[in-house]
Amino acid sequence: MEGILLRREDADHVRKVLRLRRGALVVAVDAERGLAYHAELQGSSQGMCVSLGQEIKSPPAYSPVRTLYQALLKGKRSELVVEKAVELGVHEIFFFESERSVVRLKSTKDVASKEARLSEVGRGAAAQSKKLVLPSVRVFRSVDAMLSEVALSSSFVCALRPEATPLWQCVKPGSDAIGIIVGPEGDFTVAEYERFISQGAKPVTLGPYVLRAETAAMASIAMVFALASRERTMS
Repeated sequence: MEGILLRREDADHVRKVLRLRRGALVVAVDAERGLAYHAELQGSSQGMCVSLGQEIKSPPAYSPVRTLYQALLKGKRSELVVEKAVELGVHEIFFFESERSVVRLKSTKDVASKEARLSEVGRGAAAQSKKLVLPSVRVFRSVDAMLSEVALSSSFVCALRPEATPLWQCVKPGSDAIGIIVGPEGDFTVAEYERFISQGAKPVTLGPYVLRAETAAMASIAMVFALASRERTMS
């Protein structure tokens, strides 16, 4: 089969990080179709490419958390959340500005730039964790803009509220397509909490401690995965 040319970024990673050379046997992933193949690295006049061999048959991985709804975080914390969420099996990550977000996107150009950067981080994390499907990463300029496109009926909102139920009491074995909503550094406002709850989200607590936003995202995803996988691990 004719070689498939690698992106320059991927070719650089293969040469400089993985230190692989022509003739090396690798696994090539078609993330658009969720397929994997045995492959061999080759060179061409245009750069590095792979020659595909036999398709690798494997059952789809179980990922109970489908979507993370994360308020934008300052610095590189949003990138950290994408990286770890993808490694933990999350399919979609929707970022949004909340009232207390430190990060402010002033234009559609800012949104596109942020979305492109976070998507690239997600791509790298998917490759690192050997996922067969690339995550979907989107960025919204407000809670309302996000809620106009999503449904929260199977979602939990991490909440510092007295009525919040411990997460471990809410996740049943075998649960699937769960959404998790995490606030910014200064937490959600009361109005934002009420908005999420009115859309079907259930307020949950992760324990007795106040966590950083990025810690809450990772901890909640890992907790849901462990709780939902109980029957699978015992069978």
